[in-house]
Amino acid sequence: MFNTALNRFPKRLLFSIMLALVGGILLEVVFKLQYRNYLILRSGEFYLAAIVLSVIFTEVIYRINLWLDRKMAWQQGPLRRLLLQTMTFWFVSILVFNGIRLALVHFFSSKKFILLTDEITVSVFVLCLIIILSAVDFGTILIREWRDSLAQAEKYKKESAEFEFEMLQAQINPHFLFNSLNTLSSLVYEDADRSAEFIRKLSDVYRHVLESRQKDVILIEEELAFIRSYVFLLEIRFDKKLRVELDIEKDLMDKKIAPLSLQLLIENAVKHNVVSDKKPLLIRIFNDTNYLLVKNPLQLKSVKEKSNGMGLKNISSRYRALCGKDVIINTENDTFTVKLPII
Repeated sequence: MFNTALNRFPKRLLFSIMLALVGGILLEVVFKLQYRNYLILRSGEFYLAAIVLSVIFTEVIYRINLWLDRKMAWQQGPLRRLLLQTMTFWFVSILVFNGIRLALVHFFSSKKFILLTDEITVSVFVLCLIIILSAVDFGTILIREWRDSLAQAEKYKKESAEFEFEMLQAQINPHFLFNSLNTLSSLVYEDADRSAEFIRKLSDVYRHVLESRQKDVILIEEELAFIRSYVFLLEIRFDKKLRVELDIEKDLMDKKIAPLSLQLLIENAVKHNVVSDKKPLLIRIFNDTNYLLVKNPLQLKSVKEKSNGMGLKNISSRYRALCGKDVIINTENDTFTVKLPII
């Protein structure tokens, strides 16, 4: 609230005037309840002094709030921030309201003392006011975070739908099906056993796509079983021109990743790189401590296939939503590497 609604001095000045008038009247009501003969709505000097004090108070807490946002943002610890802000603002209010009033009475008033009970009343009243302001600030932050989370959830839902659609396109498109059937038709006459295995693997690939497209995460063990079937189809299709090496530690089999992400990276590597007798393509999938790595040499095709570039963006967005980590993409030493966070 302080840094958005009161981000300009004219707004803070108007806020200070309203705070002084409303707070002054409420404080006089409190004193009326405390002292039977107390007169409400005293001279204009009282409210003019209240406005001056409110302006000083508002400016000071505005600057302190900017400092608190840098040192302890609401997102880092809402309750700690609320407590710290409340106590800091109260301490400042005591210095401003009580301290300046004491100084004015001491130097400019013939009355050289102020009742301690009056100062306690002012301090408690200001504390209640500070609690209300901090609660409003806290509530504003919560509403903003709630709106942001809804927007982020909607964005993730949209990107997830796009990802699923793209995964289905990558597998169940005419080109993939045509290439698979063409390979199968040739294989039937050459090796009946391998053609039967090819059909089983093709069935496994389609079944996995249909089963996993609704899942947010999947066991690495399950994903690797799917990848082996998928790689089998590609290796049959490209003969000895394509090779995919899988080297994942067994301890990671019960960890999770986003489904179909490895398949998309393999598909991209085949799609954008030359796969030929002169330039066979080697794709390595392995792990380090916290990531699965997919690495292939850069041997880009002279004529690039049409691509909207959304595949890697969707994977990155999905991992950011799933675990708060980014997918790392490196292109160096004529090698393309993508690192997928292990969940």
